[in-house]
Amino acid sequence: MAYESLLQERTPDAVRGRVMGASEATLDASYLIGILAAAWLGGAGGARAGLAVSGVVFFAAALAGWLLLDRRSRRSTAVAAPPVEPASGAAAAELSDAVG
Repeated sequence: MAYESLLQERTPDAVRGRVMGASEATLDASYLIGILAAAWLGGAGGARAGLAVSGVVFFAAALAGWLLLDRRSRRSTAVAAPPVEPASGAAAAELSDAVG
């Protein structure tokens, strides 16, 4: 649900329907591919092989997501604004007069 909310909020009104349609089509296609792959793998190697491969794929996806998010957070902190120096002297007096 959060994914769809973010997608709707960050997509321009003019193309929102197309973006949502493409997103749903991609998700549905991945579900179908997963079902077919699981059926083939279960038939070829049994239930244990299917669960083992599924576990490896889920672990790899979690690791990839973690690495991508870690890289993104490092990049966003690297370009963060420098800290603001406190006002001193006449500027501090003007600020305190304006506030108080």
